[in-house]
Amino acid sequence: MKKAILVVISSILIVGCATEPKFYPNEYYQKVGNKQAMIDFKVCEAQAEDQVTAGETAWDVFIGVAMVASVARTATNGYQSGRIGDNAALASTSNTEENMKRYVEICLKKKGYEVSGWS
Repeated sequence: MKKAILVVISSILIVGCATEPKFYPNEYYQKVGNKQAMIDFKVCEAQAEDQVTAGETAWDVFIGVAMVASVARTATNGYQSGRIGDNAALASTSNTEENMKRYVEICLKKKGYEVSGWS
């Protein structure tokens, strides 16, 4: 149950931070067009969500435990002790987003696209 909740939370965070790749207009992109490129991006994005969130579930559990411990420390030791858990949670979200982007870029490259950035 906890695993399912963490995957849902991770997915919400990822969707909330979602961006789209900027395609370099190479020969393949010009051949298939933007509509097909966006379809391929959505397929790669779905694959990335499955792979990245599944791989990071254990990390999310660790972060959840760290945050609970951080809240307990904050209650007894004051505000500054709680900052560790907050920073770890932010780092986890950032790493997930970056891992998603890397996975999508690799997936798109295998299909023939070149990603020149993100918007």
